Parts: sequence; C-alpha cells; structure tokens
Amino acid sequence: MRKKLISTILLAAAVILMGDSLFEGTLPEIVVHGDREPVSMISKTTVDSTATGHYSDIAPALESLSDLDVKIGGKGESNLYIRGTGKERIKLLIDGVPVYESYSGLFDLGMIGSAQVSRIDIVKGGISSLYGANTMGGVVNVVTAMPTKPGLFASIGDYRTSNIRASMGGKIGDWDIGGYAGWAHSDGFALSSDFDPENTVTGIGSSYGEDGGLRDLSYYNKVNVGVMAGFEKGSTRLDLRARVDDATKGCTIESSRYWEFDIWRQWQAAAYVEKEIGER
Repeated sequence: MRKKLISTILLAAAVILMGDSLFEGTLPEIVVHGDREPVSMISKTTVDSTATGHYSDIAPALESLSDLDVKIGGKGESNLYIRGTGKERIKLLIDGVPVYESYSGLFDLGMIGSAQVSRIDIVKGGISSLYGANTMGGVVNVVTAMPTKPGLFASIGDYRTSNIRASMGGKIGDWDIGGYAGWAHSDGFALSSDFDPENTVTGIGSSYGEDGGLRDLSYYNKVNVGVMAGFEKGSTRLDLRARVDDATKGCTIESSRYWEFDIWRQWQAAAYVEKEIGER
C-alpha cells in the first residue's frame, strides 16, 4: 500500500514539473459529416402522364418507383409507404416546407394536384439526422416551378370524370409572376366486370350492399390553386408562394359505412430569400 502511495506522489510531482511539455503535440483532424442517400427523381413528364383518367394527383407517379407503395386509408386518403414504412415516419415537403404534422399522418397525397409539379425528389432510408424528425422511412419533396408561359390540359373519361389544369406566367417589371389552377371531378369508378351482386361477401345482401356498376361512394371533387412571385436583383433572390388545396369525396373502404369527407382543405404560404455573401 505504501509503495503504491509513493508511486502516485512521484507521478504527480513529475507531471507538475514537466508542465505543458508533457502534452505537446497535434491531434489528427477529425471531420464528421453525413452523406445523404442518393435522391430518386420523378420527372414532370412522368407526373403528367400518370395523372390522367380517374387520377389527377401525384399518387400514381410515386408508385412508378420501386420500394414506394400508395395505399388507401380509412378516410379514402392516399397514404405513402416507403420500403414498408408508413406515413408517420415519412416527411412530405412541398418546396422544402412540411405540409402536415408528421405524427398525425392525415395528409392525403391525392390532394396534391399535378398542375404545379415540376418534379418529385425522394430520399429513402433512415436519415432523420439530416432532415429532422419523423424521416425513418424517407423524405418526399414535391418541387413546383414558376410557369413561364400559358399552359392548358384537359381530359375526360367514364362516369363524368374530368380533369382540367391551367397555368400562366410572365414578367411584370422586375418580378416573375405565375399561377396555376386545377379542377378534377368524377362520379366514381366501376367495379370489375365479373362482380356478382348476389355474392354474400360484398353484394347487395352483405354489409357493403354493392349492386354492381359504379362503386358506391367513389366520387370526388378536387380543386388546386396556387400563385407565385419572384424578384431577383444582384445577389439577392426573393420568392413568394401560396397554395390552396380543397376536396370533397366519399369513402369506399369499410362495410356498413357511408361517409363523406369535405374538410380536406389545406393552405400554405412561404417566402424564400437567397443572398450570396462574400466570395465563392
């Protein structure tokens, strides 16, 4: 015990006498960084080509990528799954701004019309440290673009299905001004041609009460409107954007249920400022 105590006292004295010289030297540089998983991109061409017929939103375009799946929820909403991870762990952005509170998971992908979409960026995997909370499944960023000229698209289909999308853009002085509007309506979609109204599971005598032909409560009305303005002078760029999405639609999922939801309205307003500071 005495030998240990003497050794400790001698070591302490040596440290005091040597001072800072005992710790002289340079530690190797440590760099901590995160590499984002490569981004998958859905082009405007794909968005427009899939938003036809009964669909006028971005949900079909998302399903064009592997590992992405869109399922219909209890209120008839389109929910996104990435590699099996549900909507509560997927962050949905429009121009980099979250469009809903992630834990509620109530936002309907079918509410985002295709009229204003320039592209969709998707990052898959657990990257919460880079994009914030609730991103274990991934991140979907819907990128809109300032219209530069007039545009018009229209389509019609069975059961009074109609889609109309229009955009307009130009310059007023130093400002770039643009806007878009989309309207979609359908009485619904048809059941399979071999559907048997007399079957006891989903037929007339069941809790679903389907009699064939048009699927009950599969109708919808959707409206998307947005305006944009941009100003650039020198190294400063200002962008102002606002959008409103609204819809009324029936729900076709459960038996013994005849629901209509007309409170899907959501609006968003955002301002972006970019300024270059110093030399590159």
